[in-house]
Amino acid sequence: MAFCRAKTKSGRQCTRVAIKNRLCTQHDAIRASHSSHQKKGRKPRAGSAAAKALKTAETKTKFLAGFGQIATVTGAAEHAKVSRRVHYLWLEDDADYAAAFTQAQLEANDRLESEARRRAVAGVNEPVYYQGEVVGTVKKHSDTLLIFLLKGAMPDKYRDRHELTGAGGGPIETSSIDLEALSIDTLRRIKKEMAAAKRARASA
Repeated sequence: MAFCRAKTKSGRQCTRVAIKNRLCTQHDAIRASHSSHQKKGRKPRAGSAAAKALKTAETKTKFLAGFGQIATVTGAAEHAKVSRRVHYLWLEDDADYAAAFTQAQLEANDRLESEARRRAVAGVNEPVYYQGEVVGTVKKHSDTLLIFLLKGAMPDKYRDRHELTGAGGGPIETSSIDLEALSIDTLRRIKKEMAAAKRARASA
């Protein structure tokens, strides 16, 4: 998988997947628009289809860059000054944008994991106050984040285990139920409870 050869406005290498011309969708659209109007010796006319396409490509690039940093659709939408709905329309209508967004999600996940690791292992300095003034700092680590990192990295070793036993640690005793002897109301209640339990397991 090749990555875009272009650079962002901040001078950093673009990390989105290259689709054509060794560029991502947004940078290729910007290149094509600039190239077309450079040949004509003028910029796209305001309100023209070319100008709108260029603006859309730049906005998509800004949204994806924002998502890679912020890791939320709402935050990225505010960064790019578009609504969340526009982003979801892009996902439906533009396969290249959808692929680029998947890459941005991976970047965002890496940033979140790196931050969680920093807080769990390296720790963060928190201010110490005395009589309303900062008199120093103390380094604190997050045991909770460390637990989640261990579960994610080695689930077979650190996953939660639940063992059910009967009285005195013995096996659970079961008995058969004569469904025909139960009332309709009881059967409905059992069915309702089973459905609720199934939904709870699915959302866990």
